Amino acid sequence: MQQISDDMRFRLIKKRKTFYFRILILFLVGLAFYTWLLENKIAYLIIPFIPIIPLLISPYFFYKYIGEVELDENQLSVISRGNEPQTFLLNDIVRINLIYDRQKTNAFFNRFIVKGFVIKLEVESKENTASEYNILLKKNQREQFIELLEKLYKSGVRINERDELGAKCFLLKGNLSYKEIQEIKSKYNLSW
Repeated sequence: MQQISDDMRFRLIKKRKTFYFRILILFLVGLAFYTWLLENKIAYLIIPFIPIIPLLISPYFFYKYIGEVELDENQLSVISRGNEPQTFLLNDIVRINLIYDRQKTNAFFNRFIVKGFVIKLEVESKENTASEYNILLKKNQREQFIELLEKLYKSGVRINERDELGAKCFLLKGNLSYKEIQEIKSKYNLSW
């Protein structure tokens, strides 16, 4: 196995089951803090920022880290806590589906709070097995991930990229023009 840089290791995540319970606890802590502030008369300055507290506590508030996905030009490895590691050689992979779940937030939150976006990774192998994972792509990994995707496209791995609405994407870019699509099809020998 080749040495993989930390930048090609992605966090394997799942949605938290205790999400609503965590919101309730934070709400009650915020309410207790609010009643304390009422006596100090500075509540009017701090109250508008209380709803942002969960996002400031952890940018991954809604997701739980459960392992890592390592991806390089030869293989895809999934190391999950409590499970056996799975390795897929790219020669044995029939198709990789990537479904991007971009955060729908305004520019302020994108810049300071949201640290990346979630990609649903589906791997179909020759053994007729399909595996599904959620990975977190951090903003600082974006360019290297695009370079790796481009190498995979050039090597002939079938990759199907879509956004959360089902629209076709290419190298993390959506809303492609007709001209761009034709250039991509001819350069990478793809059918759209």
